[in-house]
Amino acid sequence: MAQAVNFSVRAFANGTIFICSKVFDLAGTRITSADLSGISYTIYSLGTRGNSERRAVTGHENVSLSVADVFFDTLQTGVFNGSNVEYNFRWTIDNSENECFPNANEKYLVRIDFHPVSGFVSPIQIIVDAI
Repeated sequence: MAQAVNFSVRAFANGTIFICSKVFDLAGTRITSADLSGISYTIYSLGTRGNSERRAVTGHENVSLSVADVFFDTLQTGVFNGSNVEYNFRWTIDNSENECFPNANEKYLVRIDFHPVSGFVSPIQIIVDAI
């Protein structure tokens, strides 16, 4: 079974994060926007104890993202923390209507699901430690 892409970050409560990643299919081939029928995300509050308290954050449950707005057919390059990074997916979580990480000292799970036309693409999962 394919594993999700997992990593963790810190963010300010009431703040946001941006995500850059290379997205591949199970064979390791970089996918293009034509390979996707959609992208969606959910942010879960994990409370202070982790997955046992998992609940969706208001306004951030199964939200569709426009493939054209967040996905690139050619690798993009940016410099982050002094390193060159290549990515074909880039997205900043919109917190203008609903805070994505409303409480300091809680952990959150951001899960991004890619819906391919066929096959399977591993989701991206980010653990956010709100400070």
